[in-house]
Amino acid sequence: MTQTFVVNQKPATRTPYLRGILTRSLQNAGLPFEKAYRLASQLRDDIADQREISTQELRERVIRKLEAQYDASVCQRYLANREEEKLLLIRHPDQQLTPFSRGLHQRALVAVGITAHQARSITSRLYHRLLTQGLKEISSRQLGHLTYQAICSDLNKSTARRYLIWTAFRHSERPLIILIGGAPGCGKSTISVELANRMEIIRTQSTDMLREVMRMMMPLRLAPVLHESSFNAWKALSDGTPSTSSEKIRLLANGYHAQADLLSVPCEAVVRRALRENISLILEGVHVSSTLLDRLPTDESAILVPMMLAVMNAEDLRNRIHRRDGLVPRTQAERYLRHFDDIWQLQSLLLDDADKQGIPIINSTDTAAAVQEAIHIIIEALSPEFSADANTVFGPPDAS
Repeated sequence: MTQTFVVNQKPATRTPYLRGILTRSLQNAGLPFEKAYRLASQLRDDIADQREISTQELRERVIRKLEAQYDASVCQRYLANREEEKLLLIRHPDQQLTPFSRGLHQRALVAVGITAHQARSITSRLYHRLLTQGLKEISSRQLGHLTYQAICSDLNKSTARRYLIWTAFRHSERPLIILIGGAPGCGKSTISVELANRMEIIRTQSTDMLREVMRMMMPLRLAPVLHESSFNAWKALSDGTPSTSSEKIRLLANGYHAQADLLSVPCEAVVRRALRENISLILEGVHVSSTLLDRLPTDESAILVPMMLAVMNAEDLRNRIHRRDGLVPRTQAERYLRHFDDIWQLQSLLLDDADKQGIPIINSTDTAAAVQEAIHIIIEALSPEFSADANTVFGPPDAS
């Protein structure tokens, strides 16, 4: 695909069109990441045959798309944000210039577990400090050093260390494969979406959806265990009701593993596709287990990070399922509650397995806290592979 350059007459700049920059501007205008990224991708395809486009024409195209797809308030916020921005250019190692984006800078901070409020504060102070100094241009290397110092000053060195490791990982362009397991109702989908948004991972996959595809391909008579829920797949393996609790636990485990074994095939295919395309992926679902980990392909460039979610208190899990906030149809929530004892037993099975295999377990009762812990686990998994030294990550700071 031909690279399109955005030309600004005052000041005279010629920078490549980057979806990330427009995505952040649209997010600042109130669009969620997925919609902002989709619109930025549509625009990239629209101008793919142009070698150059002016900033004015680009802005007009964005406005037309916003007016066609969203209400007027989004367009108004986009225009207001554009008018407020003062141009500060970032010079990259390849000598390309890109505008400094507060939204992009903030998201790089949020990705390492810094709260949105803290990120806005750090970015705003740094941005105004640079403008106060009268700077029109700053190297990406120096911006990285200043950001690291600001995190150390405003927060702590531990958080700044995570920023360095995450930045080094992003520079490497290596794929990150995050595997999130857990029983029904523990918040896998919610936390996966939040991680994808913060870490800018555009590909996520649910094992539940893969199961639905397999059900279409393999009818009930050929694979009865596939057509049951994970917590009662044992019914496809037994003609009667188990007479003892120990027999019920054994059957539940056998049913779950039989279904998970079938799902390991499409799960492996999804991971292989991500590795082949060298892109990051979040795979989440009840079928993510240590058995699946053993079957996934190995790739020296990829970083694989498994984790298991759990709600440790039975009543908390029951209440969580009951109030699902509209994320799951009421009929499904009611079915989960009817089979709550089976779900609780399945969670015990998954946690025992995760503990034996050394897979990190996250208490997901508090979603915000669980997301923070997941980010910490991911960064720590990256730490053996990437430097936490500012001079190594960014290069020596510019001379004063």
